[in-house]
Amino acid sequence: MSDSNNTKKRGKDARLVENGIYQVENNVFDVRVRKRIGGKEESKFKRKVRFLGPARQVRDQFITELNNLKNAVENGNVKWSEALEQYFKYRKDQVADKTFINQQQIVNKHTEDWFDISISEFKQEFIVQDLQRKLKNYPKSTVQSIIKHIRLVFEYHFNKINSPLTHNPCKGIKPWGRVNKNEVTEIPKMTMEEIKALLKHTEEAGSEWHPIFFVAYHTGMRSGELWALKWGDISPDYKSLTVKRSYCSTSKKEKPPKNGKPRTIPLNNSLMNFLIKLKQTSSSPTYVLPHLKIWENGGVAKILRVYQRQLGISQTSFHSIRASHITHLLLKNVPPITVMYLAGHADYKTTDRYVREIQKERAIDQSTNVLDQVLDDNVIPIKKPG
Repeated sequence: MSDSNNTKKRGKDARLVENGIYQVENNVFDVRVRKRIGGKEESKFKRKVRFLGPARQVRDQFITELNNLKNAVENGNVKWSEALEQYFKYRKDQVADKTFINQQQIVNKHTEDWFDISISEFKQEFIVQDLQRKLKNYPKSTVQSIIKHIRLVFEYHFNKINSPLTHNPCKGIKPWGRVNKNEVTEIPKMTMEEIKALLKHTEEAGSEWHPIFFVAYHTGMRSGELWALKWGDISPDYKSLTVKRSYCSTSKKEKPPKNGKPRTIPLNNSLMNFLIKLKQTSSSPTYVLPHLKIWENGGVAKILRVYQRQLGISQTSFHSIRASHITHLLLKNVPPITVMYLAGHADYKTTDRYVREIQKERAIDQSTNVLDQVLDDNVIPIKKPG
């Protein structure tokens, strides 16, 4: 939108010579062109252009650039700075405020010089070379975290209906850097007692979130898989269900599960009886769980933390319910290979991380009272002076 269109609202500027051109001195002109793009006003401005002919050339160039920008935005091919703004606007309601600020600062810090690059121009080779230069001597875990957050930005834009991306250029990049053997990365999860308290509390409160939390824990399904779960995916005898698809909140489409393969999950008696009763009261003939707007918009973690604060238990993400399910199966001595299949892990490395954490926790528990036992068994009597 040019200045000439805006002067009707603000009153005509006496300096206006023609569309976007203002005379400030004899044969000296300022050029300003505005256009509304993607819900906000963009403008280009240049001061003191000598003579009207060159001023017109500048004005026409500005119009062309803004039209190109408008077309790029409408096609999704935005600059990296705009890509980040759109992603973090979407991301804000999905995580805690502190986590959101930390993630935003990390990505901005390490990609600031990418701001003027269109997202369709990124190549994996450039991303790897640039980050290896910037993240030299960083711990491997830190590099992995930074790559993950950048990858999520690309994934968000790749999943859009009108996406300029044919693939995620950050997908498949392996982290590098030094390994800190003393670094502990604990999997966020809840204890069995905390899960029991959460499910009991939401049931007694008549919460609309209770079915979601209940099915999430008893199946270990991912959020998108739970959303896309249909009554037809459950066997007629309610003894098993098959995970066939997952819902993507960005593209608003259903797609195959994360590892690309369907999997069948046997149902325990508690879940079997729960689903039979839920079917009788369900308002949807198609989907098992209620499609709550907050859930669709990624706000389930905030709802979960409200209940966790009320109960005084660990505050975690919605994914932690899945992590709790996996951990509790392993604690009940379900074979890791079986857990890998039920959880839908693409490879054993992911499952093994849970196994190693459980082994570490058990080792610590077993060693806690060792010295007490040694001292109790080998008490040295103190002789009183004669």
